[in-house]
Amino acid sequence: MMTKVAKMICPMCSIGCGLDVFVEDGRVVKAEGMPEHPINQICPKGASLHKLVHHSDRILKPMRKVNGSFKEIGWREAMDVMRDNLATLRATSGPDGLMVVIGDAVGLRETRHIPAWFCKLYGTANMSSTGSFCHYANKLAMNYTIGNYLWGNFRGAKCVVAWGKNYPASVPITAASIKRIVKGGGNLIVVDPRKTELAKIATFHLQLLPGTDAALALAMLNVIIGEKLFEHDFVEKYTTGFPALAAHVVQFTPEWASEITRVPADQIRQAARLYGNSRPAAIGFAATPEHNVNGIQLVRALCSLVAITGNLDVPGGSTYLDHAHLQHPRFPHEIDLSKRIGHAEYPLFSETKDEAQIVLFNQVMEQESPAIKTVICQATNPMGTQPNTNRLRKALARVDTLIVMDVFWSETAKMADLVLPAATIAERVELCDHGYAGSVPLMCLSNRAIDPVGEAWPDWKLWFELAKELGHGEQMPWNDIEECIDFQLAPLGLSVQQLKEKPGGIWYAKRAEKRYQEGPLNTPSGKVELYSQRFADHGYSPLPTYLDPVATLENGEQVIRDYPLVGATGARVLAYLHSQYRQIDNLRHLTPEPVVEIGIATAGAYGVSNGELVRVESPQGAVVMKAQVSGDVMEGFVQVSYGWEGEANGNILTSDTHRDPISGYPSLRWFPCRVRKLSEPGPAIRTGG
Repeated sequence: MMTKVAKMICPMCSIGCGLDVFVEDGRVVKAEGMPEHPINQICPKGASLHKLVHHSDRILKPMRKVNGSFKEIGWREAMDVMRDNLATLRATSGPDGLMVVIGDAVGLRETRHIPAWFCKLYGTANMSSTGSFCHYANKLAMNYTIGNYLWGNFRGAKCVVAWGKNYPASVPITAASIKRIVKGGGNLIVVDPRKTELAKIATFHLQLLPGTDAALALAMLNVIIGEKLFEHDFVEKYTTGFPALAAHVVQFTPEWASEITRVPADQIRQAARLYGNSRPAAIGFAATPEHNVNGIQLVRALCSLVAITGNLDVPGGSTYLDHAHLQHPRFPHEIDLSKRIGHAEYPLFSETKDEAQIVLFNQVMEQESPAIKTVICQATNPMGTQPNTNRLRKALARVDTLIVMDVFWSETAKMADLVLPAATIAERVELCDHGYAGSVPLMCLSNRAIDPVGEAWPDWKLWFELAKELGHGEQMPWNDIEECIDFQLAPLGLSVQQLKEKPGGIWYAKRAEKRYQEGPLNTPSGKVELYSQRFADHGYSPLPTYLDPVATLENGEQVIRDYPLVGATGARVLAYLHSQYRQIDNLRHLTPEPVVEIGIATAGAYGVSNGELVRVESPQGAVVMKAQVSGDVMEGFVQVSYGWEGEANGNILTSDTHRDPISGYPSLRWFPCRVRKLSEPGPAIRTGG
């Protein structure tokens, strides 16, 4: 039996490890780390690729709902349905009646632009993605503060701050690096309401109440500025607004922050001094800071900490992401931004992401005559990942036509009118820029290992074919993805063939540092903006500040009397990525079921025992999960598992109206809740409409 090896980039988390994928008789049989690739220490997800590709539950044919039941159809009929629907929609209601929603899994990296190209050609302003509640609030805050996205570059760091990011569960390769730093005498500060694996080896574990991170960051600025631990030369040459920031943070003492965060004032002061006196020092964070009403201002505060201590864009500090500037098609007309959902409410998000803010979708669909008529979801499961699932279910039910393209049947797919089979990464070619997630200017090609299983199509093919059907073939003229990738790569002087010859990737730029010395930053002033005039012009606080989550909640005081615990969802586990991969048996063995993590005293107050099924309730609804009682969880707080469906869907508890005032991001990491034993009387569990 002949074995073929395909060189691929793993898509099963954002890191993109190099894979050698072994194929026998047209089937993927295993995956191992690719020796030629600099990132090749694969995790259990990557090692399970073969089980994903050949899983018996995959969607393998187009399916159309007829009289409430799905029936198999061919791709020709599916394309006819979509073409007629979109042509009629554009002619009657206008192109903005189409909303396209894509997920993180659409393409590995650079082919994620293709759905956006289609939307611009079709004319809709309502293209959206999981960027409406992940990653791009960080980018917004960073763009207006330091000019680009920052990434914790821990190599050589003397002090690492893991702010709300549980690296062993999300990025094991980085967790190993942090452990080596600690073993070598470096310091580690962990900011997390749970005593995580890294918290147990940290110099300081700042165990704070979720939603209060901004208060902690402001107190650290108070100490570092007040004790003159900042880099005076850097501040003078490369920042604007420092005097205003210095005067502003005087009020935010560690004692003030301690009352809010529950972290002892002395611990805040010592941690601030440790970070302020360490050169270089790196702060690592991802989605957690975004998911509360202080998200943007918290990230601005963190960027300010990085900048004033001179840890900006230096090895061992927080460095800018390197990414390639690829070619995009020219579009014949501008889209109408006044028709974009969220553009008026969140203009800086619309400008930064160039997308609709999908968190407003529910309220749009509750209007008497909703503007959105057709929704296409590709590689995303809104019913599992977007806030306030009960309200979203009702909103999706009001859509005239719902089309879902995915690998497996999700809760969203089951609601659809048309379901399309999607190819996995092993069945398609993808372009991967490691600058996108790893701050490494390395371009790779992920090669196809096998032909698509069943009648699955790669994601890009849907948009190429729809463009041709609707008369946009001239702007999207490619017949296959390799032609398109060659077009994208032209500015770099690279080609698909060159990348095939170098499976470990091609370095398209030198690793840069201290780019602020080379010329103006990409901010209005060209410098680090500790005070943002652009924010002031839009009516936002120009300096990082703190909002009390309770005060920003409608009837907040009454709500927290009824729901006295603070809940959060979204914590990562190694086995899964968001709502993906629960079909894979060995990954399911690692994390077999959803749980609510609860402290010992809190569980005792509610009469809850470890392993007992409990009901967690919020103003939005209720879920049932097993209690995992632990001394590692902060009292008064519960961590609800994320990404599960049915009555264990954590987003049944979250609100879509309690949002960051600048980005529109939902407060997924802070919501009022309570816990009941299942034997106690309580409201019915609302998992339906």
